[in-house]
Amino acid sequence: MLSKLLSVAVVAAVVTSLGAFANPAYADPVQPTVSVGDTHVVEPTQSEATTAVDFVITLDRAATGPVFVAYRTRRGSAYGRGRDFYATSGLVGISRGQTSAHVHVRVRGDRHNEGVETFDLELTRAQGATLADSLGTATIEPPFALTLGHASVLEPNAGNYGAAEVVASLGAPMKVPVTFGWHTDAPPPASAPATPGNDYLP
Repeated sequence: MLSKLLSVAVVAAVVTSLGAFANPAYADPVQPTVSVGDTHVVEPTQSEATTAVDFVITLDRAATGPVFVAYRTRRGSAYGRGRDFYATSGLVGISRGQTSAHVHVRVRGDRHNEGVETFDLELTRAQGATLADSLGTATIEPPFALTLGHASVLEPNAGNYGAAEVVASLGAPMKVPVTFGWHTDAPPPASAPATPGNDYLP
C-alpha cells in the first residue's frame, strides 16, 4: 500500500511540473515579450566554406518559467537550400530567470559577385511569452571588397604630361568579371593645391 501511495505522489509531482505548459493557470500572469534582433556576417572567402550568423532572441524581462519559441528562416535576396545559407527551423528555449537565447544559421561562401544579400529569421509562435518583434534580418556582406591604392607622380615640365597609376584590387580572385565606375575629384584646398584643368585632367 505504501509503494502505491509513493507512486501516486511521484506521478502527481510530474504532472504538476508540466502543468505550466498544459494549463494557463500555472503560467506567468503577465508574460514577457520576446523579440529577435538583426545581425550581419561577412561571407566566407573560400567557395563552399561556411560560417555561422548569430541571431539573438531576447525577452524584455526574465520569465518566471521556461519560455519556448518556434522559428524558421525566410529567404530574401539570399537563397536558402545551401546556395547562400542553409534554411532551418526549430524550437529554442529560454530557461527560467534567463533573458536570451541564440539561433545559429550557416552561411555558405562562393566566388560570385552578388553584393550585399539578406535573409530573415521569423519567430512563428511562443509559449510562456508574447511575440513582439518577430522578424530579424541577417545581412551577408561580400568578402571581395574593392580597394583603391594611393599614387604619386613627379610633376612633368611645362607642356608635358605624366600619368599617375592607381591600382584597384580585390581581396580574392573572382569567377566572373568585376566592373566599377570612377571619377577624379579635387581634394580640399587645405590638403593639396592641385586643381583640375591646371594640374591634372579630370
